[in-house]
Amino acid sequence: MAVKELPWTKPRPGTDAIAHAAESKQPASPLPFASGVLASTFSLLDITNSFPAHDLAFGYGSGVFAQTATTTTATPASPLPMLDLIFSVPCAASFHSQNMKSFPDHYPIIPRLLPAKAIAHIQRDYGAGMWFNPLVNVPASSRQIKYGVISTPDLLEDLKEWKYLYVAGRMHKPIGVISTSDDITAAMSTNHLAGLAAGFLTLPAGTTTTTAALFASIASLSYTGDPRMSAGAEDPNKVQNLVGGAGQRARWTALYKPHLQALEAQGIIGLDGEKVSWDHANVKARRDLLGLLPAKVSEATRGEATAVAVTQAMASVVARTARGQSVKGVFTAGLSRSLVYAAEKFKKGLLKKKS
Repeated sequence: MAVKELPWTKPRPGTDAIAHAAESKQPASPLPFASGVLASTFSLLDITNSFPAHDLAFGYGSGVFAQTATTTTATPASPLPMLDLIFSVPCAASFHSQNMKSFPDHYPIIPRLLPAKAIAHIQRDYGAGMWFNPLVNVPASSRQIKYGVISTPDLLEDLKEWKYLYVAGRMHKPIGVISTSDDITAAMSTNHLAGLAAGFLTLPAGTTTTTAALFASIASLSYTGDPRMSAGAEDPNKVQNLVGGAGQRARWTALYKPHLQALEAQGIIGLDGEKVSWDHANVKARRDLLGLLPAKVSEATRGEATAVAVTQAMASVVARTARGQSVKGVFTAGLSRSLVYAAEKFKKGLLKKKS
């Protein structure tokens, strides 16, 4: 799979383009809209270049984009969050084989004793098709990182069919793409359009809404049915933070504006600045939106283009994969790291819920 050469790729300041191309395994794209960006493109590129070959690398979450309106810099009392990264790889066994040689301490003792093919099997056949290594360090970063690995065929299936609605759910939201390919970029667009349709279908009844409410509806899709939310292992304000953080509104708008304009051109919705109007009771419009969802989800609604039916169809996918991935995480991360990571999650979730 050819890596996409993005037209706005620029060399690192103070270097020429040839030297930059020679030192980089993959080209980088600048993170959109500087407000709220907590990790520069080149700092992320330095990190991802430490890892074996991959088709896609992106950063996401509060370590890349600030999820409050004001906190955009680190202080001694409040350091920047851990960096979250995802790699999509052409061959999971090859990736883990090389990665364990470079970073053996990223893997718990038992996985370290297994052949790379066994790790690839565990990654692909259980949970959400992912392997996560949390709370680890690499020489290129002063911050701890957590990274997930998914095989590119599994990624493409999730983006197009919502097989797991796991990485696809993360990619409904603004992310910092570090490197990608044409095939993955096309699948990302398909995923965004389906997410937009689901966002509309799960909105409360009404004829007018705002882009902020619509983006919040999209952001919540991948948490629908996730047992971690009800267990208090996620920040109860997570969706609000994903939409309202510094610079986030501009990133959401850039991500979905082309698709919103396409729906407007088809007469399904109307746009007026921050306002979005559509006939919530229009059966044809709802069925048109339902047709934009992956067949697996659309069929699960039994043709009912209602908020309840769409929500239940997505929740059944999310619940199954989230449970499986959480159980698998204890093995892939190791007991000690799993406990530390879970404690941090509950700190964000339960404590904020109580406050």
